[in-house]
Amino acid sequence: MKNIILISKLLLLTVVSFTISSCSDDEPIQIALYLPIADFSHEDFDKKIVFTDKSENADSYYWTFGDGETSTEQNPTHFYRTNKKFTAELTIRGEKGKTSSKKMIIDLSDGNSPGGTEDVKITLDGNFSDWLAVPASMLATSKIASYVTDLVSLKEVKLCGNEDYLFFYIKADGTKFNVVQFYIDKDNSEESGFLGWSWANMGAEFLFEGGKAENLAPTVFEYDDAKGNGGTEWAWIERYKPDSKAIEISNFVAGENNIVEVEGRIIRSFIPNLGRTIKVGVVGVNAEWAQSGLLPSKLEDGGLNQAMTVKLP
Repeated sequence: MKNIILISKLLLLTVVSFTISSCSDDEPIQIALYLPIADFSHEDFDKKIVFTDKSENADSYYWTFGDGETSTEQNPTHFYRTNKKFTAELTIRGEKGKTSSKKMIIDLSDGNSPGGTEDVKITLDGNFSDWLAVPASMLATSKIASYVTDLVSLKEVKLCGNEDYLFFYIKADGTKFNVVQFYIDKDNSEESGFLGWSWANMGAEFLFEGGKAENLAPTVFEYDDAKGNGGTEWAWIERYKPDSKAIEISNFVAGENNIVEVEGRIIRSFIPNLGRTIKVGVVGVNAEWAQSGLLPSKLEDGGLNQAMTVKLP
């Protein structure tokens, strides 16, 4: 029994001696870890936002701006397309892969912008009921005038838009049109584009021309101002063929007396620099390539009417 106790004491002494020796021979190891701390500020210049990084201990940067766009710059400048509230977030990565994030609200809402607090959502299902939910400030509507007896194929057109699309609804006599033409004045100005002979105070820079038999898949034309003689000549340049799918539509819904209805959307990216206020005129064309419908209609005395004004976000 005494031998067992003696052996135990010797083992304990050995362990203690090793511990003391280890502590005295080696310097203590110090690990300095500088944690990243995300921080930033921003300056607003209308919809141009300049972000300034104020983070600590950052090796890399990843920004999200709340509108689907991102950046890896340290101090990015971002352009928002709409007047809304966005959440910008900066995530930084530092030593040993440690990360830190900070979010900030970017409030661009001005109380006057269409779409500042509401979003337009039109589902291309041929139901048409979602048009009832479009805010009045964002909806443009034109119906055929009661006095019109010649250009009668188009009965009604509705237009609205969101950040990605220009939506349309068309009611028409399906036996009287083969092609639909959308004339689009992208900047609400007569200083550029085709002046034409259908509407007043409109210079159309883009023409979308789609056949009914091809589900309105359009050829997209851009006006050549250099050859247009001040907007008076027919000087269109083909930019996209129908297979570009610049227009998507629902099925045509047939009603009584040959009436058909259809809803669709024009992809906004096909019209560069599209403004927040645009003008649109719609023409129906028959099999002989003559006008068969016109909205907005001409005035009762034959004068030119105003095109439809569409407010976009």
